[in-house]
Amino acid sequence: MKRLFKNSLFRHFLSGTLFATSFVWVAVYFFDVDTEIVTTFFIMSFIFVGSMILVGLVLAPIITLSRKKKSKFVNSFGDSQESTKNNENQGP
Repeated sequence: MKRLFKNSLFRHFLSGTLFATSFVWVAVYFFDVDTEIVTTFFIMSFIFVGSMILVGLVLAPIITLSRKKKSKFVNSFGDSQESTKNNENQGP
């Protein structure tokens, strides 16, 4: 149990959960926010986070492939610029 609290990820998760819970409690208790609005907010938040995870899973391989192709292009483009500079230095 002691090792669990030394883990920084667990502490961040625990403190984030505590702050989020207290924020919602203050909103409902002191500012008379309807619990239906809070429930809708949580559901929409989970949908948004889930969709962002799916977008990341779809785009990660695409970005990886485009970076591999781009690096070849950049290297070949750099080589052609060097040959152009060499031709310019030699003159007519």
